[in-house]
Amino acid sequence: MAEQSHLSPDDKRFDRPFRPVIVDRQATVLQIAEQFGPLVAQVG
Repeated sequence: MAEQSHLSPDDKRFDRPFRPVIVDRQATVLQIAEQFGPLVAQVG
């Protein structure tokens, strides 16, 4: 619920369904880049 504290009540309605998904997706992309980046650099 800490992630929702910075959202206003009106924005919370709209951001609540999809914002967590977007944040998780970006975090996943960053993690993949960090994990596979060195491997791709070595292979390439």
